[in-house]
Amino acid sequence: MSLNLKILYILEYFPARSETFILNELRALKKLGAEPVIIQLSPYKDQIPLKRSEFKIYPLHSLKLLKIVKEIPNFLSSLISKPNLYLPLILTVLPLYPKVGFRKATRALLFLPKISLIAKKESVNHIHAHFEGNPTLIAMLTSRSTVLPYSFTVHGKSLFINPFLVKEKVRGAKFVVSISEFNKKYMVKKFNLKEFEEKIKIIHCGVDTNSIRLTEDIRVNRTRPLKILTTSRLAAKKGIDDPLKALKILKQRGVNYNYRIIGDGPYSEVLVKLTHKLGISSHVKFLGAKSSGVVFRELAKTDIFVLTPKSKKTEIEEGIPVVMMEAGLAGLPVISTRLSGIPELIDNEQNGLLINQGDYKNLAKLILNLWNNPTERKRLGNSLKKKVLKDFNIKKNVSLLLQNYVS
Repeated sequence: MSLNLKILYILEYFPARSETFILNELRALKKLGAEPVIIQLSPYKDQIPLKRSEFKIYPLHSLKLLKIVKEIPNFLSSLISKPNLYLPLILTVLPLYPKVGFRKATRALLFLPKISLIAKKESVNHIHAHFEGNPTLIAMLTSRSTVLPYSFTVHGKSLFINPFLVKEKVRGAKFVVSISEFNKKYMVKKFNLKEFEEKIKIIHCGVDTNSIRLTEDIRVNRTRPLKILTTSRLAAKKGIDDPLKALKILKQRGVNYNYRIIGDGPYSEVLVKLTHKLGISSHVKFLGAKSSGVVFRELAKTDIFVLTPKSKKTEIEEGIPVVMMEAGLAGLPVISTRLSGIPELIDNEQNGLLINQGDYKNLAKLILNLWNNPTERKRLGNSLKKKVLKDFNIKKNVSLLLQNYVS
């Protein structure tokens, strides 16, 4: 079914392995009859391989200095021919140079004629950006240039770290998507958005509820090692050092376990060294970045899923991790932290367990309790699965997004 709806998605990276929620959204939109057209602002080294025919993608490499310079004649021509349009846009961007940096501020202006031309060529009906920062700035400017409506999705990092023009972006948008109640409340209070509160829609990220099929229930087998899994980008704020410290305690208590970590990132070497320092390296395996298929297979043979991110109050980078939704879909008990929107998915002791940031001793206690109580593991896993199917279903949530596009 075709809706005759084309949406220009402005994305910094696509398809980044650490942002599979965007790829899931676009695929769900296509299934519902919309047609996404993608502006890829920058290349990303860890990309998910796609079939060339799956999406129409315009890669701009917009942070490369040579690419920026090449756009100068086109921008000057547009400025000369439409000064009443482009001069106000220049005045909007000029104060941002100290905040966002020379290249990102400059590319927002110089690539504007090219992006506007793509929008016209593709006959798009709407513009949407993911992340509140630079992609939304470009979406806002493109909207002013093309007189097309725009919207954007607020996640974690860009809202809490170095935000800019938030109120102006919200004021001009047709609607704003917040992936959590936590983010919406924070936005409204921090940026004085009470008058625009109804414009901010809470639409969770979601998972394909048909993506995981468990062929064997091995999670109640007490005669083999405990199997623990974490899937995450390996960065300091993902808190993976805490499960490692907790597992040292479990080793001291004689628990036989295997801990598998899927993901890659700047903190990987530090974590590997930590496993040796703690004396648990023989129990921990770093699998690196893996495809969704591999992740789902690992989930199907796991007992407990652990992800315990931590952040300063002013530098919150988490939304509601999609990997925890996938773990819930697999019927696993999840242990995480009381941070950002995570309690909107994990209701402590009802469908999962939550700890305070950095409390690895309590984490060890909770893992041990779950290992000794397979009935509780199953109860928590089943309860979380019901929550995911009800509130984090990608088809259901993207249908809500689509209603906002066409309304």
